Amino acid sequence: KGVMPDHLAREQNVGGEVLCKVF
Repeated sequence: KGVMPDHLAREQNVGGEVLCKVF
């Protein structure tokens, strides 16, 4: 459900990875 946003966030910054883990 959050594959695109997760991928974008991860590429933009590591913070995205943490967000994906939380969600």
